[in-house]
Amino acid sequence: MGARGDVEVTRKLLSSTTSYEDSGAHTDVILQQSRDFTEENRTSSMGERLGYAGVVENCLATGPIFFRKFQNAGRVMINVFLIVTQLGFCCVYIVFVAQNFRQVLLGSNKENGELDLIIMGIELIVVIIYCTTIQTLHGLSYFSYVANFLNFAGLIFVLYYVVQGSPPQSVRPAFLGWYDMPMYFGTAVYAFEGIGLVMPLKNKAADEWDFSRRCGLLSLGMTIVIALYIAIGFLGYLKYGDHVLGSITLNLPAVDMLSRLTKITFVVSVFVTYGLQFYVPVNILWPKIEHRLSSPRAKSVGNVVFRILLILFTGAIAMVIPHLDLLIALIGALASSSLALIFPPIIELLTLSAEGNRPSVLIIVKDVAIMLLGLLGCITGTYAAILGIVNVS
Repeated sequence: MGARGDVEVTRKLLSSTTSYEDSGAHTDVILQQSRDFTEENRTSSMGERLGYAGVVENCLATGPIFFRKFQNAGRVMINVFLIVTQLGFCCVYIVFVAQNFRQVLLGSNKENGELDLIIMGIELIVVIIYCTTIQTLHGLSYFSYVANFLNFAGLIFVLYYVVQGSPPQSVRPAFLGWYDMPMYFGTAVYAFEGIGLVMPLKNKAADEWDFSRRCGLLSLGMTIVIALYIAIGFLGYLKYGDHVLGSITLNLPAVDMLSRLTKITFVVSVFVTYGLQFYVPVNILWPKIEHRLSSPRAKSVGNVVFRILLILFTGAIAMVIPHLDLLIALIGALASSSLALIFPPIIELLTLSAEGNRPSVLIIVKDVAIMLLGLLGCITGTYAAILGIVNVS
């Protein structure tokens, strides 16, 4: 949510709003397709419920004969992208919290700015290490409830600021050009991509049907998110124009008490959900290490050490790239686009091609179009983000 204003700089008002609706609709379709694949292949041969990587492996194993030899490679590839995406989210969270908390404590003074961010990042990592001792989705769900409440309150405060003194829409261009489209793509896909958590959450849901039905929790959640992104992005750019920063909260007054309360609200909200994003990579990587340890004590100590090292890694990346907008665009273009736009159409085509069946021409055209969009955005967005990081270094 914090980067929504920055997206509007690249796409401007009218075109950005349309693009948000399209991106949100495509992402919702992809999530619903993944839900359907999970329903059809809900359990593996061992009775284990499938996650994203398991669904890909199962589709390759039961799809056309030529692709069956790639089932293990497919699972590994999906896990790699999930790890990169979720750890990238964790890096972004650290940068977001550090930048906003710095403004709360020190105001907008940029003297020794990067040094202040590094110091706050280190202090933040210490607290995160303590908080990530919670290792179950059930335990993390309580933090999610707190975060949702804080987000709601914070959004009201942000809307209060952005609607005051905004110029007429005519002073902001509806479209500036295509040059910054790759950066926009990465940021938008980052914002909507949540497929890595959809299947774990559904598998843990008390009522799976209520979670994934047409007007269920997933659809409702996506609808609310799309509406909020459009509102904050549109109004944020309308208010601050080209001066909007990587997070709309960084544009709020530095010394105003309500502004500081707003930033603290989002800081706490993002901070307490770090563990939810951290859950996916740990859940993928730790079992591969755990089976190498023999005693229960070794497994317990090893789990703690592994988590600490992984948190330190995300902190190091956040300190090396302390630019919120560029980091978001890089993660979105490099990894999120693959998970949300490239792999799901492949899964659908493989599933529909199983047992000698043939997908309809319409489905083939639709899936190929989505894959090409994902590939184009992945290549150009990653290049643009890396180029931006190099230029500001």
